[in-house]
Amino acid sequence: MTTDYAIRIVLHLAAKKDYANSNEISKEMGIPRTYILKQTKVLKEAGIIDEKRGVNGGFILKADPNKLTLLDVSLKFEKTMIINRCLEEDQHCSRHAASYCKVRKLLGKAQSELSTLLSVKISEFL
Repeated sequence: MTTDYAIRIVLHLAAKKDYANSNEISKEMGIPRTYILKQTKVLKEAGIIDEKRGVNGGFILKADPNKLTLLDVSLKFEKTMIINRCLEEDQHCSRHAASYCKVRKLLGKAQSELSTLLSVKISEFL
């Protein structure tokens, strides 16, 4: 849910193109307010959003939505988006079959499609 909430926050801020406070984001995106404060801290540290404190404050998208992707946001909350250990860079396989494994080949295709889908720019959702 952490990554899902972060993506929703970014999409809301991209659509609004102005500051939004945590109460507004919570109401509009269906995210518990306590989660918003956790996700926005990470997003702010990553340079994706900015924050203004005070009565008229809130959060605003800092990153360019024409360059920022779903994958960029996801990787701030997930260690990896690789779907199986055998697809990691070292190609670890407990069966020592990485070079000829049919399952690994299929998973590699799925991984490629996932990467393509997550490479969609935030601006394409606006």
